Amino acid sequence: WIDRAPYIEGEWRVDDIHGYTSTYQPGDLWTFDYHRKFFTDGYNLKEEEEGEWWWSGRYLKVRFLGNRNISIEAYVRNYHRDYMILDVRDFEYDERYTLRLVKERNFSQQKEPVATFPDSIQ
Repeated sequence: WIDRAPYIEGEWRVDDIHGYTSTYQPGDLWTFDYHRKFFTDGYNLKEEEEGEWWWSGRYLKVRFLGNRNISIEAYVRNYHRDYMILDVRDFEYDERYTLRLVKERNFSQQKEPVATFPDSIQ
């Protein structure tokens, strides 16, 4: 999987949520930048969140600034160039939910992909 890790750098919009609780709402933005920085912005959040992201197998992991432990662990259930479905374990808010994220925009400053990937991973 890691050799085919999706190229996720860019801005993603929360499109759909399944689960009993989720701090994030449709329309919130998740940003993964080229330098492995992670940002969230949304209506339900007290403030914009910031941290770092990385791959661990099929899991996308995020640690917010100031935390020593993982804040979000998301299993990538489905990925395509313009959307992905994540089964999320949110340690920051003690929640579990599934998100469908839709790509809002790519970051063009990246000169080459971090890893190659097929058009669709399921």
